[in-house]
Amino acid sequence: MLYHSSTEKSINAILDNGIEEIKLPTIDSLTNGTAKGIGSYGVGFYGYLDDAKLSKYFFHHKLKNNKYRKAYTIRFNIRETKENVLNLVNDIDDMKFFNMFWSDEEVQDILKKLENEYSDGKYLKRLQGALIEYYILKLEDEQKMSHVKAVEGSSITRRDHNKEITIPDGIEYCIRDKSIVDSKSINFVEGV
Repeated sequence: MLYHSSTEKSINAILDNGIEEIKLPTIDSLTNGTAKGIGSYGVGFYGYLDDAKLSKYFFHHKLKNNKYRKAYTIRFNIRETKENVLNLVNDIDDMKFFNMFWSDEEVQDILKKLENEYSDGKYLKRLQGALIEYYILKLEDEQKMSHVKAVEGSSITRRDHNKEITIPDGIEYCIRDKSIVDSKSINFVEGV
């Protein structure tokens, strides 16, 4: 079960109409810096695996203006298969191929270009997300993977203390294609 927290208006829109279509970047939009909505695992709709409280915490601390707003939370299931999810948590092959890809000299040149467009301080989450999007586009272009509908990654949520601890505290999914979501499973969660 995945959990997603947002404003009351956004959650009601999802409950009424489902998850909006996700506009994925192209190689051109990535490399020229016009790709929008890039998170730590790429462009998409984010949810936390089996952790409603982590979802709510992320909502309150991602944007400063959400700190005192009430978070509303939904839960939902996805139809996950090895073929449609890039698993950067516990699929050794997926992790190994990604690391081989981004270690390549040609990709290092692209990485420098992406770094100019997507550097966001010391955590580099947008840069990481842009690199993952570039990797997925190359995989699909070279027909090494059909259509990546989601990216699974470990979550490191910065808490209110000033220590930089990098031990993962959960698993997050970046949903890149809404068809992977079981729309009948979307439910409002109370009391989170």
